Amino acid sequence: MKSSRDIELERIRLKILDAVRFSKRFWMTYRENTF
Repeated sequence: MKSSRDIELERIRLKILDAVRFSKRFWMTYRENTF
């Protein structure tokens, strides 16, 4: 059984991964539109 702290860390990690994935996709489209 996971402790609540482990669950919290996992949720934070998923949020960070989502943010990184989104920013990468954003930068790719941004650079394509600029250059």
